[in-house]
Amino acid sequence: MKRIIAVDFDGTVVDHKFPEIGNLKPDAKRVINKWYESGTEIVIWTCRNNSDPECGPLSDTLAVRKFLEENGVKYTTINEQAPAIPFRLHAPKVFADLYIDDRNVGGFPGWQFIEKAVEAFYEDGDWRRTYLEYDETRLFDEE
Repeated sequence: MKRIIAVDFDGTVVDHKFPEIGNLKPDAKRVINKWYESGTEIVIWTCRNNSDPECGPLSDTLAVRKFLEENGVKYTTINEQAPAIPFRLHAPKVFADLYIDDRNVGGFPGWQFIEKAVEAFYEDGDWRRTYLEYDETRLFDEE
């Protein structure tokens, strides 16, 4: 079965500056593109949705799409189910094997850590060993 990873946009791919778009986070492009080029479906998910004109033109998914394309970040879909899902699902939450988000418990550990945790998950299903092996003094440092 094809791998599907859902990646939050604000605070994860880019620095959180909503409604503006922040700078690309270190290693985000490299890691996401590595997964995409290996055949993984990358679903970018975001609360930016074209529905609040008070937030301005950068608050919509078209701005996200433009930013990703201008910066060479590869992805499959934005806020939509990946074509490879094993069943048809009509729900607001996208289906994925893994969800990467800056709002997880403990905060965003950085893309180098995420890369190792995802590799561990797909190797043997145990992403937690990455926490145990990672240098605890750097685990949740800001990038």
